[in-house]
Amino acid sequence: MATLFEKRRGAEALMKREPERAHRILDGIEALEKSFSDRIIPIDGPIMAEWTRLLAAKTKTVGTLLWRRRHASTVSWL
Repeated sequence: MATLFEKRRGAEALMKREPERAHRILDGIEALEKSFSDRIIPIDGPIMAEWTRLLAAKTKTVGTLLWRRRHASTVSWL
């Protein structure tokens, strides 16, 4: 599931290359936020801590899998 944060981050990254498109995306996100404001859960400190913990675990897992794939011919699997 994509979060509004992720969508905003993508639009901001696009700002230098395609500012008009980025502004359209940001306008759309703002419209979504207004339309669904009663259904959007704010993120507080404990939620942010858990979210970052999960993202770090995911990154580590993906990194490990990529390392194993790259070095599969030289790593002995027990």
